[in-house]
Amino acid sequence: MLLGQLQRKTSLPDDAIKTFCRVQERNPCAVEALEQLAELGLPLDMINRLCSQSGIPWLPKWLEAKSLETQNLYTDSLVILRDLDTTSDTSESLPLMLSMGRCFAHVLDSDSAQAVFRKAQEIDVNNTEEMDMLAFVLFCAGNKLLLNRLAHQLLSIDSESDASWSTAALYHLINNNAPATEAAIEKALKRNPQ
Repeated sequence: MLLGQLQRKTSLPDDAIKTFCRVQERNPCAVEALEQLAELGLPLDMINRLCSQSGIPWLPKWLEAKSLETQNLYTDSLVILRDLDTTSDTSESLPLMLSMGRCFAHVLDSDSAQAVFRKAQEIDVNNTEEMDMLAFVLFCAGNKLLLNRLAHQLLSIDSESDASWSTAALYHLINNNAPATEAAIEKALKRNPQ
């Protein structure tokens, strides 16, 4: 998995696809490998063939939603994600909530995005992944108070997370504090140079 992720980050998508396919062949239940393949744009019919070996009934729909999200078809992805959210197997899934939150943010449904990201935080209070997207939603809504709370919360959970520092940067930006914004951006970029 790590090799595939490294290949993906270093702009070697074809190599990453081959690596994630090998991971999935060795472990048919490697959901993360299938998710990476969907995000890399592997055709849905190929992904469905691969995931049929996993025996996880909701997985094909989940991967279809991920594929649609990757293609910027957020509304279509949300239809599937909402359906998955109503099933007992996935309703408390952190990745599902994060995907829904991202899609709601992209279709500019601020209230739904905030609600779903808050549910994600309830599922895993120590999660910082994708919380910078919640910060962006709060920033766009002009909600200084909630943005301040989120920045402090994320920094107390993980001060080494790029999402924590991105959130802090947005908080300082909304308060017109350019030096603090710049410092927070530098810290975020040190943790994730992308």
